[in-house]
Amino acid sequence: MICCDCEKGSTHDFKLLKKSRVHFQQGQLCLADAGYQGLHKRHQRSHTPHKKPKGAEQKQKNQFLAAQRIIIEMV
Repeated sequence: MICCDCEKGSTHDFKLLKKSRVHFQQGQLCLADAGYQGLHKRHQRSHTPHKKPKGAEQKQKNQFLAAQRIIIEMV
């Protein structure tokens, strides 16, 4: 679980993450929600859901990722 900056008003999650300059360790796994699309360009071991899943395989991957993330979000 990471924490980054907060701002007044509406600011995109990924923009806040970039501004906070949080660095991931090379082997660290990162499970993120759809607000962090493009995170894989900064960190190779990051996983975000497909925006519009095309086919059963992408939908199944999104469901698996959601099942993993819910455990963390409930904390």
